[in-house]
Amino acid sequence: MGGDEEVTQVHVQETTIRSRLFNVFEITLLFGAAAVGGVAAVTVALVKADFEGDCPLFAEVTYTNIVYFRIDVNPSSFECDYCIILQVFLAMSALLLIMLRIIVICTRLVSPAMRQWVRLIIMIPFFVITSFAVLLQAAIITAGLNTFCRGLLDGAVDEMRCWMFQPIDWSIYDGFRFYDRLFKGMIASWSSFLIWAILTTSSCLVALSSKKPPNQRRRQQ
Repeated sequence: MGGDEEVTQVHVQETTIRSRLFNVFEITLLFGAAAVGGVAAVTVALVKADFEGDCPLFAEVTYTNIVYFRIDVNPSSFECDYCIILQVFLAMSALLLIMLRIIVICTRLVSPAMRQWVRLIIMIPFFVITSFAVLLQAAIITAGLNTFCRGLLDGAVDEMRCWMFQPIDWSIYDGFRFYDRLFKGMIASWSSFLIWAILTTSSCLVALSSKKPPNQRRRQQ
């Protein structure tokens, strides 16, 4: 029996160490999700402000001649609003999860069984839904920027690139940094998706590993 107790104590210690390491890993990822989500939301919001509240994503460009063109945007600005609202919500959610995780670690008010239940019932579904929502958001900003750039380049000379349109006179819009900001927002969005996908995968792996019984070898007395 003494051998069984010794093996059990070692297993508990190993589980505690793994749990602490995973908590640090998860908190770090949540900090990253909040940071890149904030970058994505701010960059898109700045571009929308520069475009007088309009959203240039998926905007259609019509050239009247070799110099002048007209931009037709979506009046609802749904694409930009989705990017901004989603990333602001997720950044705040990530910070809230960090705070709750730190409270649980420091106070130990929640039992391991309760933490496992919360992970299975709440956290994993939340991470899965979040990953798909961010994937959609990253695809929207990528496709929207590419569509707008293609429209700008269709009537331009071959040597032009999308970022070269930034310093021109945009008349009613201020497009001085539209490409730089949307490109940063796109990178931040894909980084956000990667982080949430890692959180989803790691949480699923932890949930699966916790269901496996410990490998205890009984010693013959």
